[in-house]
Amino acid sequence: MKIDSIDEVRSKRERNWQQWNAMQASAEAPSSDDSSTKLKSRFEQLWPQFEKLLEQFLMQLMSQLMNQLQGGQGQGQGDGQGCHGTGGVPAMPSAPRPPSVAPPAAPPPAAAPPQALGGPPAPPSAPDAAPAPESPAQPGGVPAGNPAAPSATGAVNGGGPNSLNLRNNTDQPMQVAFFRNLAPGEHPSFNGPEATFTIGAHQSMQVAMPEDWQGRVQKWSGNTQDNSNWAEINFEKSTKKIWFDESDIPGRNSSIKITAPDGAVAGSDKSILGSAPAGIVTTDSSGQRVIKAPQWFDGKTNHDAVNFLNGALGTSNAYVLPDDNNAVRTSSANSLTVDFGDA
Repeated sequence: MKIDSIDEVRSKRERNWQQWNAMQASAEAPSSDDSSTKLKSRFEQLWPQFEKLLEQFLMQLMSQLMNQLQGGQGQGQGDGQGCHGTGGVPAMPSAPRPPSVAPPAAPPPAAAPPQALGGPPAPPSAPDAAPAPESPAQPGGVPAGNPAAPSATGAVNGGGPNSLNLRNNTDQPMQVAFFRNLAPGEHPSFNGPEATFTIGAHQSMQVAMPEDWQGRVQKWSGNTQDNSNWAEINFEKSTKKIWFDESDIPGRNSSIKITAPDGAVAGSDKSILGSAPAGIVTTDSSGQRVIKAPQWFDGKTNHDAVNFLNGALGTSNAYVLPDDNNAVRTSSANSLTVDFGDA
């Protein structure tokens, strides 16, 4: 159906109103019964046309209003991008994140030296090479065997006023990897680690962190597509706060407990792999047994994994599904201790 322009609708409406007024004037003048009948007949003929024109005018008016409203909404959405995760809103919630799956990374180097974020990668070692010796304890520190004191130091992205004390509470050396988010909010990197460190059994490592940094640290298997839980951390310069949580959404290959000096705690140091049902246990690319993802990046939910992890860890200690926002903690300190243990 052709919709007239606003000007055409207005012109037709004015002509009809003129005819309507003419009919009213004729109706008020003395007339015979025959003229009254003709006037009534003429009115009945014109009234449907008037209704149709009125309907067209209203439809076109509403169409213009809808176009204006849609244009305004699009502008508002564009202006609001990039604001998530600032101003006190927890920036670290985990979610099914990458739009595409990154290709598997190469096997991890056996003992990659401390490397600043964004710097040149360390040359890979042979897969069966023996781990390199740990750095000696710092002068004046507690012996390296005591996990309360760092046995080595490192820096991410040049370091800064913040710090992480990473502790390996297992009986084997552990490689950990740092991934800085690609953008503020829920934009994690799956391009491979930008810094890796090896921590000896029952030893710890002090890592200097930038004033403004958002990303994750995890036990590193050598492949971004392996099931692994994350210690998600946001050192937020604008608020001088740290937002942090443990996310088991991608799976679980270690226990993670994150503690702030003011007592805020996220995650859990429970080792639960041994009690997990066989149906939710798999093997990663390094040959380690791990717990499958409750919700992998394709959005599919493993309800058996969800139920087991919620029962074993509680519903507010770690992200098991993307809407578990009770797992987020915040602190005004400038340091955190991250304890890694057996899964």
